[in-house]
Amino acid sequence: MQKLDIRGVIQPFSFLIISEAFKEIREGETLEIMLNGPDAVTDLFKILPPSLYVMLLMEECKGNDGGVRLQLKKVITKQSGTKNYRTENQIQSATKGE
Repeated sequence: MQKLDIRGVIQPFSFLIISEAFKEIREGETLEIMLNGPDAVTDLFKILPPSLYVMLLMEECKGNDGGVRLQLKKVITKQSGTKNYRTENQIQSATKGE
């Protein structure tokens, strides 16, 4: 599992770091991200296509630094034309976390 602690990093740069790290991991691997707070998480989900991941964990970080810890698993997609399709189990898993 690759881990990123980007609390304190300016949001546009933190999203660039996350996007690049997410591109580098293989399908089926998990990326753990520690962000500044709920607003950063909301903004992250606006730029990271939901068809690419399943959220495994979202919790508040304890301690002085605070923030939010996420674990996102890169999903295995099936290509059909120009669209990506996730399996029904992956869709159900993703919606349970909402």
